[in-house]
Amino acid sequence: MDERHWWFATKLQETFHVGAYDSPTMLEDFMAEPSTLDYINDFLAPEGHKKLFFYCPKADPNSLSPRKMNVASSCAKLKEVMDGEAICLYFIRSNLERVIDPTCVEKEVFCGEIKENPLVHFSSLLSEVFVPILHAQKDWGHSSEEDVAHFLNQIDKYTNTLTEYANATIAPQQILKKPESQVTSDFKQNRAAAVNPSILQEYENLVLDWIATIENILTDGLEERYRIKCVVPGNIHAHPKEGYRKFQGGGGLQQHHF
Repeated sequence: MDERHWWFATKLQETFHVGAYDSPTMLEDFMAEPSTLDYINDFLAPEGHKKLFFYCPKADPNSLSPRKMNVASSCAKLKEVMDGEAICLYFIRSNLERVIDPTCVEKEVFCGEIKENPLVHFSSLLSEVFVPILHAQKDWGHSSEEDVAHFLNQIDKYTNTLTEYANATIAPQQILKKPESQVTSDFKQNRAAAVNPSILQEYENLVLDWIATIENILTDGLEERYRIKCVVPGNIHAHPKEGYRKFQGGGGLQQHHF
């Protein structure tokens, strides 16, 4: 280990707030683990990992279980751990062609904390920082105006889609209605509800509404597939409604009477 490794350790200590509630040797033990050293050494070497993610649960004075730090080189792992109770610190290299010099680590390595929802954080960073910079860019080298316009159009579409998904994770859209009269798992209440005409009527109407909602979603999906021409050869219909009618008549959702 050299100055570069201790630079990583300093960043981890500051971000994870390693202190009185943790083991005195938690950080040292983690940095000395063979797997941790392998990740960091590969990151520091030429053509190594371009990014590293360190994550750890937030400090909780009421918790008796010790915290454990982890490291990964892929964003996929973060989906399992970023639940609002974890802290994540990322490191990104600007140049993979040479070894990172111990005297200029801060100039060659970018680091930062992923706070709260990573998707929301990234979509905000993309829409508020990177996209405006790209649109303000004047010199595109040998790229034609058509290529630049196509690229900017695609990045705008990607940003809008990402923002929609990010907003959905904050406040998920309720597609199917919930019943106003909630029936619990209590056996006596279930028996009473089974012979209550008002509750039965409410649930019948609710199921019919669910069927109509799902059918509308399926119709919209078929129309979208038709527009982007993502249909299997031989199954192309003159109009998406025709495909939906065949779906409905061939075992699709049917309205059942109670």
